[in-house]
Amino acid sequence: MKAPKAPRFYFIKEIAIVVIGVLIAVSISNFKESQDNEAYFKKTMIAVKSEILASLQDVNDVYSRHVEVADSVQSNLQNDETLMEIVFEAGGIQIAETKNIGLRFFISHKADLVEYQMISDLMEIENTNRILEKKMDYLLEFAYADMFKEDPKSKEKFLIYLYNVMDSEQSLIVQYDDFLSNYTE
Repeated sequence: MKAPKAPRFYFIKEIAIVVIGVLIAVSISNFKESQDNEAYFKKTMIAVKSEILASLQDVNDVYSRHVEVADSVQSNLQNDETLMEIVFEAGGIQIAETKNIGLRFFISHKADLVEYQMISDLMEIENTNRILEKKMDYLLEFAYADMFKEDPKSKEKFLIYLYNVMDSEQSLIVQYDDFLSNYTE
């Protein structure tokens, strides 16, 4: 007499039900995580875009002021005004206020959600910001040391430092524009 196959069948049936249940639960969990990641990415991109727009406006404003200062110093190289007088009459030197909070947040929390090129572009912006800060430090250090000088050599040296700063400001403006055109709607 043969033993009934029913217990084996029920055992396999129970295992199949458990496996299907686990697969459904994992699929639902993956879908929910995907939706949460997408919402997180969109919110973070809104923050990054907002920061870049604000920073772009500030860098543009500062760059325009620096153009005026450079033109003023250039046209007053030979007169007897001090460097400080010329710079103040032209509106002074200003430091652009730039923000990189969104980039740091992306990288420290969910960098895997962001494509490599976007992270690379944001890192390039941050590096240009650091270079701009260094150049501005050199400019200000020189300006404070030589602000009461009237000689053309000091004014020319100031212009070199200022043109260096302006070069980085222009690079930053281009990088911000490129990021906005490549990654935002």
